Amino acid sequence: MHCFVNISQMPNLHTFNIVRSAWEALCGVHEAKTIGNKLFFRRRFFTIKMQKEDDMFVHINTVKALADQLRSIEVNITDEDVYMVFLMSLPPSFDNLVTSLEFMSIKDVDLEFIVMRLLHKVFKKKECESSETTALVNKTHKSNEKLCFYCKKLGHFVRNCLKKKNDEKEKVNQACEDHEQMFVVALSANDHTMYDWIVDSGATQHMTFQQKWFTTYERISQRRVFMGNDIVLEAIGKGNIKATM
Repeated sequence: MHCFVNISQMPNLHTFNIVRSAWEALCGVHEAKTIGNKLFFRRRFFTIKMQKEDDMFVHINTVKALADQLRSIEVNITDEDVYMVFLMSLPPSFDNLVTSLEFMSIKDVDLEFIVMRLLHKVFKKKECESSETTALVNKTHKSNEKLCFYCKKLGHFVRNCLKKKNDEKEKVNQACEDHEQMFVVALSANDHTMYDWIVDSGATQHMTFQQKWFTTYERISQRRVFMGNDIVLEAIGKGNIKATM
């Protein structure tokens, strides 16, 4: 196993020729349990700000790393402290999400939930930006001059880019393995009834609150389903429904 140390740390290591001794020396410098160190890392942790152009994944990892540094010098940092810092550090473009979360009970929120909501918001924002870009491309290019601004290849638009779909699917699977997402369709009361269905040919599952419609039904462990308007619902069962087209 190889270890690499930044050259700026060499003055702290020049007298050591054993790895363990060198590591203990570095810990003594950077994890010293002094008031100065605790004040320094507390100030960084509680005042960190995410800039508009920053990557959300990088920001999340930075906040978690600062929390770990504080814990290593025996500062009590809870998961609630971490996700509160997440919410306080966000730029104004996340104000709507923060407002919706403010009305949730503390018992319904944890660190994993907040991280998942932040990533979900970023993915939705990127999808909207991609749709706007595609609309501009349609106005300036002929229909047979398709250009993907994600993978930079000709022959398709961003909305049909397999690389983009695979990349986003991989990220979502890592951050929210046990959660579902679903779109919302607003219906006019004059044109539709509560018995009408909107079928999404690209969806693998649909939802209803009418348990009596099921021809087969079984209960499942409750799972969170995040709607397109940021509302969270609980799925409690699954089965088959006969529908007339």
